[in-house]
Amino acid sequence: MKYSPLDIYIFNNKFFSITESGFWEETKEAEITEPSNIENIYLDNPFFTLIPEELSGHIPIEEKKRFISDEKLELIYLEDKISKYQTIIYWGIDKEIKNAIKKNFPTANLKHFCESMIMSSNFDFQLKYFLGEECIYIASFNNKKLVLVNRYKIENSEDSLYFILSVVKESKFINESFNICLLYTSDAADE
Repeated sequence: MKYSPLDIYIFNNKFFSITESGFWEETKEAEITEPSNIENIYLDNPFFTLIPEELSGHIPIEEKKRFISDEKLELIYLEDKISKYQTIIYWGIDKEIKNAIKKNFPTANLKHFCESMIMSSNFDFQLKYFLGEECIYIASFNNKKLVLVNRYKIENSEDSLYFILSVVKESKFINESFNICLLYTSDAADE
């Protein structure tokens, strides 16, 4: 991920920033001395989907909500255009969480965590993954086009390997040379 002192990541209800060397550093919310200087907040959240931009306007709101969850959840729905890949990220966030973030960081742009992964791909064939304590995010790119990005629940390293290999197959990387980029939290690195 790219270093920016203006970005904060909320993962497992903990605040993180990225150091100049590219490592995650846990930051206490109270230690953020200038909340108005925070530009982007990337929030981990299982309720998201990507929709091709050309289709997004033709899909009813209720259908988009069903893409995220079949459960009747009380979520506020957001969407962000990702022009680089002609796609829309559609996601839901709990109203109380959104209000708390906006109260404490009124000028920050609220973004889904997966956006931070997919905006910085520089390779023709690449698989990126972020390993958390209870989930793994995986994004793949084929011919510089976004193939998929997903969040999977994991219980152990075998689960992580299974999902990575499944994405390799889905992305048609079996007979291709491709780059693997690992992004990780300080917690995952200690395991």
